[in-house]
This record gives sequence, C-alpha cells and structure tokens, in this order.
Amino acid sequence: MPEVKVIHSCDDNPYYLDFWKPISKIWKEVFNITPVLIHVGCKEVEDEYGEVHTIAPDESLPIHTQAQLARLWYPMKEPDVLWITSDIDMFPASKRWWRDNINYYMEYKPTWTNLNSSTQEEYAGVYYPICYNIALGKDFKKVLEVEDSFYDFVSRGIQETEVNNKHTPENWDGPELTKWNVDEVLVTKKVRDSGVDTHLPPKDKHRRINRNRWSYGIQDLREGWYHDCHSLRPYDLHKEEIETVLSLIGEQV
Repeated sequence: MPEVKVIHSCDDNPYYLDFWKPISKIWKEVFNITPVLIHVGCKEVEDEYGEVHTIAPDESLPIHTQAQLARLWYPMKEPDVLWITSDIDMFPASKRWWRDNINYYMEYKPTWTNLNSSTQEEYAGVYYPICYNIALGKDFKKVLEVEDSFYDFVSRGIQETEVNNKHTPENWDGPELTKWNVDEVLVTKKVRDSGVDTHLPPKDKHRRINRNRWSYGIQDLREGWYHDCHSLRPYDLHKEEIETVLSLIGEQV
C-alpha cells in the first residue's frame, strides 16, 4: 500500500503562503494525510505539520506559473508515493469522502484519477482541474513527460499549452496574473493524449463550500456532507471565519 501525500505549491506572496500553516495542520491532524509544500521562493517556511521543499525561482519565467507547475513536477522525485494535487487555499472537509476515494484507488489502482473533472468541448471532452489529480509519482513523470530540470519543465509547459488566460484574485494588490491555468491545461492535454486508464467520478456529486457563495450548514460540516472548502482570501482578512469552518470539520469522527 503506497504512502499518501497531498501536494501544494506557492511562491513568497503571503496572499497564498499564509494558508500553508492551516492547510497543512488540517490535512495532518484531522485527515492523517501528509501535506507537502513546494515553495518557489526565498522566505523561510515552517514545516511544523508537513514537508516543505524549496525551489529557487527563475527570474526569466512568471513566478506564479512556476508555483503552479511545481506541484506537477515534484512527485516524480518520490515515485512510489500516491500523490494528490491541491490548491493551498482548498481545505478538505469530509473524512468519509477522502477515505472512500483513497480506498477506491487502493482496490482498483487506476493510473490517473481526477475527482473534479468536467466535460468541456474545447479540451476534447474532459478537463482536469488541479484539485484533485491522484496518481503515483512515477505516473506523474510518465504521463506528464516530466523533465528532470524544473526550468525545462516549466518552459515546455508554457510553450506546449499556449495559455493566454488572465486572472486577478479578489483583494489582490499585485499585477494581473497571466497564463493562469497552465497547470490544468497541461494535465488535461497529457492525460488525454496518453490514453491511460482513468477514474473520473461524476462532478455533480461534488459538494463544496465556495468563497463566492460562502454559506454552509453547521451540522452538515460536522457530518462531512461537504467534500471541501475553497476558502475566502486572504487568510489574514478572514481568519476568524476560516478557523470556524476548520473547527467544525475537526469535530468529525
């Protein structure tokens, strides 16, 4: 049975980096899954609840693109680990849901799983969001054709996907973010072209607390009805609201 780890990535921007401590704590203490952060930056980052691996950023490439692609590059370094890709501001919310999905993998062992896929015509049918791809590290390397060089992987990912999407997060005081979903488009293209066996649960069964419609039932949270929580941002502005949700999730048995 492979060890299971959930992987996040981030640069030095506190808008995202501030989520590392609460996200790593809930994965480790409530869900008993090892959280990993691939940190593309220079700051010192605590590893109290999870593993932190730092990559020196390359000034010739967009820093946010490096951060997005880092969580697809690193898993090859631990080929026999079962990796789950996630966002640093996406909190797990149901012990039962995660237990069932991991047990499904252990029984059937599909090469590639995505728990939040959708059908989109422009991507030849299926689109793979970064939350949540599940595969062994060696399959990340094989399916995504991951280079040993992080710089080469990021450069090729940008060139191969030709993404031109722009994104400005709420409460964001930095420049507009370009080439926003290179990571998701790369996974979508590579998994589709590889022809490997996949497990794609129906998306209509996914239940999420989302920052753009922030509401939830307290008892539903305690009972694990919601699968996850895409958090309000930034963390320091919404700490009390976020910690209330995390406390309720922690009451699950």
